[in-house]
Amino acid sequence: MKLFLLLTGLLMTGTVLAEWIDFGLDGADHAEITLVESTPTGMVIEVEVPGIGINATEKNGIIYSTLNIPGATITALEPGYPEFPKLAFLAALPSSPSVTCTVERMNTIELGEYIPFPLQPIQFDNATEPAPWTMVPSAYTSGAYPTETVQHTVDGMLRGVTLGRFIINPVSWDPQTGILTASSRMRVSIDFGGAVTIDQRLYSRFFVPTFRQALLNADILG
Repeated sequence: MKLFLLLTGLLMTGTVLAEWIDFGLDGADHAEITLVESTPTGMVIEVEVPGIGINATEKNGIIYSTLNIPGATITALEPGYPEFPKLAFLAALPSSPSVTCTVERMNTIELGEYIPFPLQPIQFDNATEPAPWTMVPSAYTSGAYPTETVQHTVDGMLRGVTLGRFIINPVSWDPQTGILTASSRMRVSIDFGGAVTIDQRLYSRFFVPTFRQALLNADILG
């Protein structure tokens, strides 16, 4: 595992130190989700994360770390809570799904002690004052983040196909110890609790290109 440190300069909030921790996946430059197996009743995916960028920023005497994984987006429970990178995808589900996600294999790397940066409130375009600094102290003293490695919700229906949104959390943090852990590789089995079907009254072949572009398991739709 290679570690590169680069002093990037000074900001109003304090000195910033940019750090890249490489997980040693040759040729990978961004996080990727690959569909390994796909049937109408479930699927198996593999997740690869090439590394993580950590930017340290001082605020009110505390060194916070902003976490970045190429190809991922940021999530948090709410403003003031620690933010973490996540991966997400959409998949076709049965009309009444009972989804079960099982992490079959996971390669984890302990990164050390960090304090993740708290998610800040959205700054509206017409705001005349900057959004206030927000940090929830209780979120940094107990609990565990994330609560689940894989999360899912039903996201509605599109032209007769039930959509599910899946979130993969490759980073975890223990507020009591401060230890940050990341997964470089993960294999996840997903059981839908039923078979995917299409409501033929609503289905349109003109939406097939959209399904193929948006749904990880679009192959089962024909």
